[in-house]
Amino acid sequence: MLKPIFLQLFTYLRNEFKYLKLFFIVLLAFLPLFCCSPKNNRSPIDELQFNVDRTLIEEPYTESTIGISFCPPLHWKPVSAKILAQIESIQKEATPDSSDDFQLTPSQVFVDTNDNAFCFLSQLGANDTQNLDEIANRYKKALKKKYSNGDFKEGIFRLKGFFINQFIITENGLVILKLLISSPSTTPFLLDYIIPLSVYEKNLKAIESSIGSIEKLKN
Repeated sequence: MLKPIFLQLFTYLRNEFKYLKLFFIVLLAFLPLFCCSPKNNRSPIDELQFNVDRTLIEEPYTESTIGISFCPPLHWKPVSAKILAQIESIQKEATPDSSDDFQLTPSQVFVDTNDNAFCFLSQLGANDTQNLDEIANRYKKALKKKYSNGDFKEGIFRLKGFFINQFIITENGLVILKLLISSPSTTPFLLDYIIPLSVYEKNLKAIESSIGSIEKLKN
């Protein structure tokens, strides 16, 4: 029998994927416009530095298909291949008609069974891997609609050559931190942290250290 924490994870992801399916269908109609948009039209974006406390994070996890490595927070362990396969099955079930040009593919999920917290890394397939400004804007609108009853914060910053759109949602006793990340040399990806509000402050420095640990793989 699955542990309750994994049932909670599956419920969250099933709802997430089904909602994102609608977002992706709308988005596909606009992808040709995004691909023709200028690459260098970004406004100046602040470069942020994160204090990385190595005692608060795990060893680096490498995802070669995306081209990055990062360290999940301490005690957040990767799920088994069986659980990951079930997550992939949920994604396929929820988005059976996803386009090859734009789809969300779960790469790995990390779980803290003590605090019922999750981090999942997903690859974002898109025609344009360098400029996700328009995609980020539409994703923001979709999130605001989905979490209309929650507290919503957003920001954008640069980190080690990555452009990061950050969304923080607080709703139903959860803090959901979503990072939409792109760079010219990596596949765009999503990094999500889902933490119960009651333990968010306790995990905050570990999450900051995890974000600060993101690195591009060397060729």
